[in-house]
Amino acid sequence: PSTPAFVGVYHSGGFGFDLTVERGYAYLADYSGGLKVIDVSNPVALTLVGSFSSPGAAVDVKAAGDRLFVSSYEGTVTILDISDPTVPTNPVYYGNAETDNTDAVAVAGDVMYVAARGYGLEAVQIGTYPTGFSYELDDNATTDPDGTIDGTTTSKAYTGVADGERYFHVRTADRFGHVVSATQHLKIKIDTTAPIVSSDAVAEYFGSAAVKLSATDAGSGVYLIQHELDGGQSVTNQGTSVTINVDTLGEHLIRFRARDNLFTNSGYETVNFTVLSDHTDYTPVAGTSRYDTAMKTSQAAYADGTADCVVIATGANWPDALGGAALAAAKNGPILLTAPTALTAGITDEIDRLGAGEVFILGGTGAVSAGVEAALIAEMGADNVHRIWGISRYETAEAIAEATIEELEAGAGYDGTAFMATAANFPDALAASPLAAAKGWPIFLCNPAGDPPTAKMSELGVTDALILGGTAVISDSQQATLESAFPGRVERLFGANRYATGVAVATYGVDEAGLAWNGLALSTGQNFPDALAGGVLAARNGSVMLLTASTALPADVGAKLTAERDWIEDVYYLGGTGAISQDVRDAVAAILH
Repeated sequence: PSTPAFVGVYHSGGFGFDLTVERGYAYLADYSGGLKVIDVSNPVALTLVGSFSSPGAAVDVKAAGDRLFVSSYEGTVTILDISDPTVPTNPVYYGNAETDNTDAVAVAGDVMYVAARGYGLEAVQIGTYPTGFSYELDDNATTDPDGTIDGTTTSKAYTGVADGERYFHVRTADRFGHVVSATQHLKIKIDTTAPIVSSDAVAEYFGSAAVKLSATDAGSGVYLIQHELDGGQSVTNQGTSVTINVDTLGEHLIRFRARDNLFTNSGYETVNFTVLSDHTDYTPVAGTSRYDTAMKTSQAAYADGTADCVVIATGANWPDALGGAALAAAKNGPILLTAPTALTAGITDEIDRLGAGEVFILGGTGAVSAGVEAALIAEMGADNVHRIWGISRYETAEAIAEATIEELEAGAGYDGTAFMATAANFPDALAASPLAAAKGWPIFLCNPAGDPPTAKMSELGVTDALILGGTAVISDSQQATLESAFPGRVERLFGANRYATGVAVATYGVDEAGLAWNGLALSTGQNFPDALAGGVLAARNGSVMLLTASTALPADVGAKLTAERDWIEDVYYLGGTGAISQDVRDAVAAILH
């Protein structure tokens, strides 16, 4: 062989213990100087191009692909990435607590062998465990990622990618770029465009509405449609369309949206529409007498035969019974009328049909005699028959109001509203009876020659007063007394006559108290018995009452029926044709449907 000839030198300033040459670079284990990277492409001019400070004194170095292994006397092997030959990086350290020095290192495949002073030979598995993922997103079904670690988490987010089909390619790699697994190619459908929703709703329907909600999605397709009717519970239906059927008269709102198969939601859309009446059904509620009519009214109001109580009032006079509707509804029962001195035939049968457990008699023994009370006790037991009364019609009304409020506060609560009516006549209070029953608003009576009972009202928790009728029945001075007790919380409901006042009260019930024109009850305003029992029926129908003259429909009532005809599908006539004549019924039918 030729005689070796010296051509160049690099002075490291340390102790060169070992080296390996890879791709034109010498990697020098320089003892305390660590690792030096020297460009040996020109042996005459050896040049330092990089370094790495390894832990301890570097004594041995080996290369395997893009990995460099540097052992030290302090018992540590440093594994470096030299994919950039001049910049050793991404160190991984191996050490054994029982090893003093790692004097030498060698690599064969995926196993590193370490000569460990005082310990012997160690075999260490390396390179087969993935430390990250190499991935790519493109339009090609077979792309292989280049092996560069793009991330170490199990998810990858992309932004700004257009809708359509894409392929996500992923494989695992170790930190040195060695591929550990085969590439997985995942076909992805990207759809960031929300579905488009629509409806076929029109402004008005007659009788009932069938509103079709539809959705389209050109990307992943429609998964479901979600809707709410009138602010109610959200309902979901899978598919591209759903039809919402509405048969309740009135104004309605549907709020809806759609979701596609990639869970992108559209914004909410709303449609407003109105269901108007296309016909009117007329139900007469009448018996052979005022007492029988009251029982027929009970049967209409509690057709299912389930009531907790029965309220008994005299059918001979009205003052004691005017506040009965609020009490009856609060305690869940009808009002039945009896003759003053003898329990009317049929009442006990109706109590049995209802399954009522209690009876409340309104008024003293001058209104409903002790004999009637005894007959009820014989039927129900003494503990289940209660009389609510006072020494006057005013105190009786207050006692009924107190019992009503007590019952309400034991349940859902009392909102503080009460009616003030004259004790001199009945129509105004009777017109308010559906509101009293539906809302739990008791009726107090005012002596035409005295002051309203504001002290008792306040004691019972009244905060708001609704005056029934004009100044001829509740004077300005009496209103002033109420306003002094309830400042800013007094309102008068009135008209030019009893029928117009009835219209005002009913309108308030619909506009302010949540009742409806549909299910309207019509009663004579010239007598009291039919309306006494009918207020509970109207309330259970969620509706109001209008008063009419027996033989002619008042103009104010006809005008209101004309204005509200589209909202009225059911009408109840309280009493027979002696109370509401056929002429009146024909006039109502001519206005309605």
